[in-house]
Amino acid sequence: GGASLDLLGLVVLVQYGTIFVSEKLYWLLGLIPLWGGWKIYSTFFGSKGGAGGGGGFMSNNNQGDSSGGSAEDKMTAEKLNEKRQKRAERRRQKWS
Repeated sequence: GGASLDLLGLVVLVQYGTIFVSEKLYWLLGLIPLWGGWKIYSTFFGSKGGAGGGGGFMSNNNQGDSSGGSAEDKMTAEKLNEKRQKRAERRRQKWS
C-alpha cells in the first residue's frame, strides 16, 4: 500500500529528475536507506497509539493487563472490555 507507493514515488522522482533537471538529483537515492531504516524501526518500535494505530510489533500494548498505568488507561480498558462483552452477547443471541 502506502509505504510501497512512497518508495515508488521517490524512485520515479529520482529517475525523471535526473533526466530532465540535473544529474545531481542522484543524491536523493541516499534517502532510500533512510526510508528503509525508518520503516523497519516503525514496524518493531512504532507509535504507541494515536491516529497511526496500535503500535509496532514490539510495542508494549498489553490488552489483557489492566494493572498499573494511569486512571485514564484503566477507564479506556474498562470501556473496551464493555464493548467486547456487548459484542460477545450479541453473538450469543445471534446463534441462539
